[in-house]
Amino acid sequence: MSIQFRLTKADFIESGAFYTTASGKGRRQIMLLVCLAGAGAVVYLLRAQSALSMLLGGLAFVPLLGLALYGPEISRRLVAGRLYERNKARLEELAVSWSDSGLIVAAPTGSTTYGWDQFLSWAENQKLLVLYLAANVSVILPKRAFTGAGELADLRQHLSGQGVKKV
Repeated sequence: MSIQFRLTKADFIESGAFYTTASGKGRRQIMLLVCLAGAGAVVYLLRAQSALSMLLGGLAFVPLLGLALYGPEISRRLVAGRLYERNKARLEELAVSWSDSGLIVAAPTGSTTYGWDQFLSWAENQKLLVLYLAANVSVILPKRAFTGAGELADLRQHLSGQGVKKV
């Protein structure tokens, strides 16, 4: 079976968000930043001399908390957008096919064949199915490309049948 598609900027951004969510990496970073900001706030407030300085000190940590909560999202979107804009291959129509021997990604400029044993894991959400070759290297497959009956189910079956773990 095979699918054809062009990756969009939204696909790049979504794949980054999906990996961060699936790996838990983003949550750990946020919790670390919130804990550090909270510890700093507690130390400052314990040393404050007046109610006004306590209030101003507390308000000073609001932007830090906002950065801790939304910083990874903003950074991910900026990086993904830049990667997409710099990637000339983004303009190419991709054809992806799979069989018992592996997955083939073909573009006008060349093709690559991956054996199923090369994939560490795979994940999916409502928009994408992402196959991970390494922690930060993946094959992004937008679900909108799976237009034939049973294509998505067939790929899932190949992945699970070949022992590629779902995360």
